[in-house]
Amino acid sequence: MYVAVIAESVADRKHLERLLDRVSDSIMNTAGNLYIESFGDASSLRPVIQRYNMFFLDFETDAEAMGQVMDMLIELSVPFNKIIICQSEEAAKNYEDSSSEFHMVQKPLKAEQLTDVVLNIYKAEQEAKVPTLEIRTENQTKYIPIANIIYAEALDYQVRIHITDGEDLLMIGSIEDFARDVAFCGDFITYKKGFSYNRAFEKSKSSTLITLTTGKTFTLSRFDKKLPY
Repeated sequence: MYVAVIAESVADRKHLERLLDRVSDSIMNTAGNLYIESFGDASSLRPVIQRYNMFFLDFETDAEAMGQVMDMLIELSVPFNKIIICQSEEAAKNYEDSSSEFHMVQKPLKAEQLTDVVLNIYKAEQEAKVPTLEIRTENQTKYIPIANIIYAEALDYQVRIHITDGEDLLMIGSIEDFARDVAFCGDFITYKKGFSYNRAFEKSKSSTLITLTTGKTFTLSRFDKKLPY
């Protein structure tokens, strides 16, 4: 992961770099290396901002410089959850109203607290990469990891989707719509008679019966055809 350090003083930048080097060593086996680069102002960061997974800001006295960096990050659509503000306890009070939007670490900085923040950001990035299915119900839209879907069944103009936590969701559409949506990821088998299941949960299969690990069964006849996707 690429880390940008923006601090008002050289001493603060060097100190934060040393701590993040220690963080990098401690998380190497779980999250890989940190590639740390430092900047003294917003203008030098702007051309390469898309490279970075997170941004550490350490401006203890220069509120104007801090504001410039924050404005630039917001302008370039950097998510708040990738911004880490390093502040003393007193200075942190200025951010109480919005502290839930980005990470705050209290000075004096410690490697342990930085490790927690870095791993939280890493975890969020990994979760964001998980393929999901957009399920539109009559009242809301949900995003469910495709790997958590066990099976789906046609139900009038909807599809009943059963997921690993035991919940059933009713998606507006047909079983064909569902099959097309999950075809790009996962190993689903869909039959024209109106059901689709995730092969990761297949316990046994014969010419007449499919049994899933949850105990759910589907009956087949020799006339039942699979959809091509």
